[in-house]
Amino acid sequence: MDEKILSKPKDPLDESHDAVGLMDALMDFSFKTAITPKIAHVLYIVGLIAAALFTGRWALDSFQRGIMGGMTSLLFAPVLFILYALLTRILLEVVVALFRILEHLKSIDRKTK
Repeated sequence: MDEKILSKPKDPLDESHDAVGLMDALMDFSFKTAITPKIAHVLYIVGLIAAALFTGRWALDSFQRGIMGGMTSLLFAPVLFILYALLTRILLEVVVALFRILEHLKSIDRKTK
C-alpha cells in the first residue's frame, strides 16, 4: 500500500508546519490561512480569566443585596465558574475539531488529485 495514503495528516495545532506567521495570517484577506487553531490556547486562558472575573463580580454584587444572598453566592460561585470554564472549553474544542476536519479534508483532496 502507498505510504502517502497511510501517512497521518498534519495537526492544525502543530505550528511547526505552518509557514505563515500569525501576523501574515491576520493580513490574509482571502482567508486561506486559519488563525483560530493557533490562538485557541490563548482564547481558553482569556475565557478562564473572564469566568473568574464574572463569578467574582457576581459574588460581590450578591453581598450588596444581603448577607444571605452573598453567602449563597459564595457557595454557587465555584459551580458557576466550573460551568463557564467547561462551556468555554467545549466550544473551543468544537472549533478546533472543525479546523482539524478541514485540514484532513484538504489532505485527502490533495492526495486524490
